[in-house]
Amino acid sequence: MKKKLLLAVVLVLLAPSAPAAAELRFGGEVGVRLRGEFTDSDFNGLNDDEDDLSFQYRIGLHAAADLGSGYFFKALIQNESGMSGGWQTIGDNNSESYELDVSNFIFGRALENSMYALGRLPLGSVENPIYDVLLYPALPSDIPVATFNLDRFFGGNYKTKIGPGTFSTTLVVVDNNSQDDSGNEGDGLFNDGYAFLAAYKTHIGKVVVEPEFVTLLTNCSMAYQNGMVFKPSVSPMAFGANLSVPLDEATIGLSAFCTMADDTVPNTGENVDYSGYFLRIKAEKGPFTAWFDYSAMTDRSASVDIDYTNAFLWAQYRIPVFESATGRFNLTPTVRYLASSREEGSSDIDNSRLRLELYSTMTF
Repeated sequence: MKKKLLLAVVLVLLAPSAPAAAELRFGGEVGVRLRGEFTDSDFNGLNDDEDDLSFQYRIGLHAAADLGSGYFFKALIQNESGMSGGWQTIGDNNSESYELDVSNFIFGRALENSMYALGRLPLGSVENPIYDVLLYPALPSDIPVATFNLDRFFGGNYKTKIGPGTFSTTLVVVDNNSQDDSGNEGDGLFNDGYAFLAAYKTHIGKVVVEPEFVTLLTNCSMAYQNGMVFKPSVSPMAFGANLSVPLDEATIGLSAFCTMADDTVPNTGENVDYSGYFLRIKAEKGPFTAWFDYSAMTDRSASVDIDYTNAFLWAQYRIPVFESATGRFNLTPTVRYLASSREEGSSDIDNSRLRLELYSTMTF
């Protein structure tokens, strides 16, 4: 009995000296999506139509901790298999797997006039399409970075107030190639793809203006949305601006970006020369959100130019079902329509894709 009493006294004395731990807060969302997809392809007069109905689900857990003095930690835990923005499609006999992974995380410090963050940075590419324009120049529409790159890259970000606005710089690692000396990679330690972004966000009256510039500092392979390589080992750039204009009870967003590359693939000597532009107009009013994208790009790398054009519409309406101080439950019918064209001499490929979706989402 004396030994137990002595042990209890020792534990009480040691308790105040135990290191304090920051409180880890959790939130998140769970969603189910019903998608009807209707595609039409026309290759030089040969037509192919496909229809598909799929059931999908997604779970995202948000973790955050405040260490004091401005130091913080944040993370998103979600499924990464399939590289489809965290959504998983029901497989044959429900054989699909859903594994929760650390999708993105950041830690850093926020001060009164500046902040920095390191880790797997969330890019916010759904609202800011500059990374779509840079990495998917042939087809930057329908949120490819959020879908296929899960809207994050490893790197660092620094923001500081300058004048009436905020200046931010971001350096990310796009890929991690080996040090092989090969025709597709080049040679040396800098085969990895590094992207650098600079932006300045400010107000002109009630209008929010954000000019941006992003470039690949080292060679990286551009891709199509089907995963095939568009151009290997090049270092393109993109620049433009986002504007947000309040209009009565609505908000109008405008985005305009250009992208270009004039490069030579290491070792092979293959010429790469393309340029294009991207335009977006977006409207938000209450539960309604819609935007329209138009992009065009010309590839002059070969003897015959290749022209890509894309038009894309996204429209959704959020229907609130339940809302409380701790969360909400919404239904969101959504329409996504993409029309794209590829012209090379006498060859013409036209594709269209209509997605009719119903989201059922609970956030907590």
